[in-house]
Amino acid sequence: MFDRVRGIAAARAVLDAAGDVLERDVFAAAAADDRFGNAQAQPLLCAASIAQWHVLRDTLPSPIVLAGYSIGELAAHAIAGSFDASTCLSLSAQRARLMDAASPAGAGMQAILGLDRQTLQPLCDTHGAHVAIANGADHFIIGGTQQALNALAAAAHAQGAEVRPLPVHVPAHTPLLSAAVTPFAAALQATTLHAPCLPLLAGIDARPVRDTTTTVHTLSAQLAQTIEWAQVMRQAFERGARVFLQLGPGNALARMIAPAYPCCEVRAIEEFQSLDGAAAWVRSALQRLRCLGGRMTPQIATIIGLVIMFIVATAMPINMGAVAFALAFIVGGLWVDMGGKEVLAGFPGDLFLTLVGITYLFAIAQKNGTIDLLVHWAVKAVRGHIVAIPWVMFVITAVLTAFGALGPAAVAIIGPVALRFAKQYNINPLMMGLLVIHGAQAGGFSPISVYGSITNGVVQKAGLEVTEMAVFLTSLGFNFMMATICFFAFGGIALLRRGSITAAGTVGTAELAMAGGPQASSRQFAIEGHGALVAAGGGTLSNDPVALDAVGLTRERLFTLIGLLGLGVAALIYNLNVGLVSITVAVVLALLSPQSQKGAVDGISWSTVLLICGVVTYIGVLEHAGAVDFIGHGVSSIGIPLLGALLVCYVGGIVSAFASSAAVLGATIPLAVPFLMQGHLSAAGVICALAVSSTIVDVSPFSTNGALVVASAAKEERETLFRRFLVYSGLVVAFGPLLAWLVFVVPGWM
Repeated sequence: MFDRVRGIAAARAVLDAAGDVLERDVFAAAAADDRFGNAQAQPLLCAASIAQWHVLRDTLPSPIVLAGYSIGELAAHAIAGSFDASTCLSLSAQRARLMDAASPAGAGMQAILGLDRQTLQPLCDTHGAHVAIANGADHFIIGGTQQALNALAAAAHAQGAEVRPLPVHVPAHTPLLSAAVTPFAAALQATTLHAPCLPLLAGIDARPVRDTTTTVHTLSAQLAQTIEWAQVMRQAFERGARVFLQLGPGNALARMIAPAYPCCEVRAIEEFQSLDGAAAWVRSALQRLRCLGGRMTPQIATIIGLVIMFIVATAMPINMGAVAFALAFIVGGLWVDMGGKEVLAGFPGDLFLTLVGITYLFAIAQKNGTIDLLVHWAVKAVRGHIVAIPWVMFVITAVLTAFGALGPAAVAIIGPVALRFAKQYNINPLMMGLLVIHGAQAGGFSPISVYGSITNGVVQKAGLEVTEMAVFLTSLGFNFMMATICFFAFGGIALLRRGSITAAGTVGTAELAMAGGPQASSRQFAIEGHGALVAAGGGTLSNDPVALDAVGLTRERLFTLIGLLGLGVAALIYNLNVGLVSITVAVVLALLSPQSQKGAVDGISWSTVLLICGVVTYIGVLEHAGAVDFIGHGVSSIGIPLLGALLVCYVGGIVSAFASSAAVLGATIPLAVPFLMQGHLSAAGVICALAVSSTIVDVSPFSTNGALVVASAAKEERETLFRRFLVYSGLVVAFGPLLAWLVFVVPGWM
């Protein structure tokens, strides 16, 4: 067991730690008669694997994935950096004692070959036995009392199966050891744990372990829960593993993997005379794969698909979500070996309902004039002070997005009105447009907003400690700062000197000429998923004045205001589902006033729903293939966490300047999760910086918000405004992510 590490300095510390736990020389323990008992076997198995890795790790490339079989999962965590070798060996001894104490008398285990799970499971249920490990489609390890095992063996023989008794007297990985789960979880929590630094798959569900909470759960739960080893190996293969090396004694795992994956090269340490020979074989096997050109790995294929998705949707008027669905089907099927059901498992049903509910509700609010009423009230509140008008527009768009309106929807509503004010009162249109966009982003990360839902969903899924309000308030503060800079840089001082007006009392309505029909109000903007504006005739401004005093509080508007307030209370105070609450409020409003809500369903931003749901579904394929871990660990392998965080911020900022920020958030935030799990940086700081970096660039005229503002400008100003937006957005793309990184990440105050 230890012959290949005997006398090697790199293994000495591990062997000494094992001797301390076993209270005797490790070589003597490995040769003793009691070496097969749990108390001796578990520390010995862990010590052998860890010692071998300590010798090999400096001579081999970083593994694409780690996995451990039963007690081997504990050793895999030590190799991945979840805890040190000494802690692992101490935990292995505690694990053995707890398992022995929980095990009923007269229990054991046996292997059954030749029956599939669908056939075997009813037999186990009938006779009181349990599937402990699923090694393959027709290869299972069963645990139970001896009486249950004997009855199951007879039934399995009758079905034509082969039954092999095992020299094990503890029914590991079955409910019979449930009493050991909680104490072992407590033992894990009492140690110093770290997030794994290498990709590692849990035995109970084949999912990646990225944080300490999952480490505690999976290592303790596996004592009384089935080990899905076949799924683990399948997941490793799908993540691109083509060379497998079994650490520790024996070669049973290698013999199981080799026939299941004939295209892979599989060996065990036991098969080599020295560890140098094993290392040489791994390097040679990897070189052979490179020389053959190999099949494109799932990680690379899905990353290339992501790049193609952004390029196609940016260069052509095709909804990015539609492209994402197509690529999820193609890449998932050809490279990740996912069926249609597996691809659709990543469809964000909850987010879909949120998008539909929120946009439906705001379509009703638009149609019955509630939004116009809010704008009217805000404008009257400034009492003729022109200097306040840009800030009114900032606040209104911030409030709209904070209560769940999509950023482009809020800009489409307020942008035309704001640009008309700018034209009428000689305000710099660049400054007015920028305050509208920064206002939309300022409120865009509230807990009930679309951006907030995406960001908080990823954060919660990863188990990161980032509060919803932290992301919201940092985005609000950063965008307020940017708006203040824009205000004073582009004419705010001149506005301060102008004082107030005697009240014009009227304001022109912004209108957009739609293809094949008469002019329509700004409420009829149609938004494509990648940022293009659907308007064959181009935007034109009407000079027909509309009396502001004509906007009154009708019955429908009162109910709508109550509904919006109810949405905020239900979501923020009672933590109810935003999608369900918003669609319920919308339906109630429709029932109260059926005529005024006609056509509101057409106002649902279906293109945005398609865009976001498509991209999130593709991200599911990306995660299934292991590409997120691949990129995250690639960034973390730079060795400078601060630099890695900056790179991810720039990726989000640059891509978002040309594409939907909602889609980019869903795609880039998961990239930061793996290196955040290492604990070197503040998770809150990095997530906030990435959120700001990916949205602050929405001033680009190539993004939806920027395109909407430019299209809302007067015809004679549009070309000049486009160029000025282009220059400003270039500066923001160049320095925005850097500034966010300097404010939120570098100081480490969050």
